[in-house]
Amino acid sequence: MRKTIIQKITYIFLFLVLITPQIIAQHLMYEVPLSQQVKNASLIIEGEVIGKRSYWNADNTKIFTINTVEVFKVFKGEPIKLVEVITKGGTVGLNSHRVNPSLKLRIGDVGVFMLETHSVSFESSKGFGIPSFKPYSSKQGFYKYSLEENLVVNPFRIRKNISGAFYQELKNVTKTNFDEVKKYDIDVVIFEKKSKLSKILATTITGFSPAISTAGTKSVLTITGTEFGTAQGTGVVEFKNADDGGATFIEALATEVLNWSDTEITVEIPSDAGTGIIRVDPDGNAEPVASQFTLTISYAQINVTSDAVDSEVEVAYQTQHTNLHAPTGGIEWNMNTDFNEDVNFPGAKASFEKAMETWRCETGVNWTISNNPVPNDSAESDDVNVITFSNGDTGNLGACTSYFSGCFINGGTDVQWYVNEIDIVFNSAVSWYTGTETPGGSEHDFESVAVHELGHGHQLGHVIAPGTAIMHYAFDKGDAFRMLSSDDIDGANDVHSRSTSIDVCSTIRSEGVMADYAGVCPTTSLDNHLLDEGISIYPNPTELEFRIENSTQLNLQNAEVYDATGRLLIQKELNGLSGSAPFDVTYLSQGLYFVKIIADEGSTTKRFLKK
Repeated sequence: MRKTIIQKITYIFLFLVLITPQIIAQHLMYEVPLSQQVKNASLIIEGEVIGKRSYWNADNTKIFTINTVEVFKVFKGEPIKLVEVITKGGTVGLNSHRVNPSLKLRIGDVGVFMLETHSVSFESSKGFGIPSFKPYSSKQGFYKYSLEENLVVNPFRIRKNISGAFYQELKNVTKTNFDEVKKYDIDVVIFEKKSKLSKILATTITGFSPAISTAGTKSVLTITGTEFGTAQGTGVVEFKNADDGGATFIEALATEVLNWSDTEITVEIPSDAGTGIIRVDPDGNAEPVASQFTLTISYAQINVTSDAVDSEVEVAYQTQHTNLHAPTGGIEWNMNTDFNEDVNFPGAKASFEKAMETWRCETGVNWTISNNPVPNDSAESDDVNVITFSNGDTGNLGACTSYFSGCFINGGTDVQWYVNEIDIVFNSAVSWYTGTETPGGSEHDFESVAVHELGHGHQLGHVIAPGTAIMHYAFDKGDAFRMLSSDDIDGANDVHSRSTSIDVCSTIRSEGVMADYAGVCPTTSLDNHLLDEGISIYPNPTELEFRIENSTQLNLQNAEVYDATGRLLIQKELNGLSGSAPFDVTYLSQGLYFVKIIADEGSTTKRFLKK
């Protein structure tokens, strides 16, 4: 498939040095202040997720996950020992729903929950008579503890010192002390974790390979070291969490750990893994041992996690598209009637069409938009791929929901999964910019958000790649980032390759594989292809300098070097370069860097390693 470039961007993502609190930007979210959360939440608790199970709602149109939380402290509301937190998405049998963004909890997660009453009715009586709630302000309604670092992590802010600064902040806003339901001393828990580290100090990570890989693709990472233990047991391998920019870690599933010996571990890189250090905890409940170097994740793909084969074993499965709507050969979308007529935000329709064109003209994904608008204005499993404005969760700019169907293969020992519907709902309460220039500082760029969310629909997950990838987890209002990087394209092409070659679940469906998009694409993609393919940097890795080589007929004007956190470090004028030019990097520290090379026609981004 054709490659693309990154559009000329005038902004720089600033990933601040960790302070209290650290401020983070988020795709498809706007910040809900703590004071507003406290005011609107009916129950505020500190607790730990001790169980979870997914169920259909009563109408069989949505899947929700019921997360059972053991309560330690109550900051607002009546004391209670257990609560159920209802989150969007989940897997039931051979059906799975994934909502981006939404709160995804894991067993063992500890933190503070901002909760409100919910109106979800399930297909039958679920739970055990435990009071149930939903998170107020979606993902922002959970303040997750990172016990190893003594941090509180929320989509927009990271706070230091759980028992000190964070507890006091909550008390200041609630105007009251907390009620202790179960003894849970944060400082003692942190101390005990660090104490266990002394028992495994002999464990070391000496290296891993490859240094650059992908997530959710069955890519295998080989970790070498000492004293891992002769068998996995309760041991875990941890990766940076791409959904929060690496502020926390996620564990690989037990089924993703392929081999475990005293000196080597091989593990499939999980779907939500992002760029950063990796960790190994041979104990499973101690202070993990971290790698010295960074694993770079260039792209991530969405997986379905299911226990359909064995109810005791969770497995991560890859997904793909199919010829969902014959005779189109792919997926046909329907705009809501008001969206189609530009009733809510004039220009949104054209912006969305341009965002869709970006994906299908660069990857060949066969998406078309029906000429027949629909009244549907919500995300639910109804065989309609709706694009609409509607009232969404407080704090969310919108959401992309992927619906999956599965089938057993190989005598019931394996499962294939495919996308059977996608819905994208934008929040009508948000101030959207729908033009083609740069949005105002208080506006959210509609096309940028649409391109990102369509990336989720393409089955791409988040990455940590500030300023270089449309699937980077964070985005700020006032910015316009509308084009794809080569990594975005590579990840999408891999999904599309499966979608056009593997006739998934052919025993229960006869429509066949997805066909390539056959529509007309703008000629500007030719220049994009030339830039991406015709620009190279060498040597790479480098110690003193690298050279930019231009083998195209396009004139290069500027080059910019960014570090892995998105900070602009070097700017250099190339003045219409048509050959090669040196770039001095002697004073840079060892690590991964990105060089953005700008021409009159656009720009491309390359990465290099400084030795």
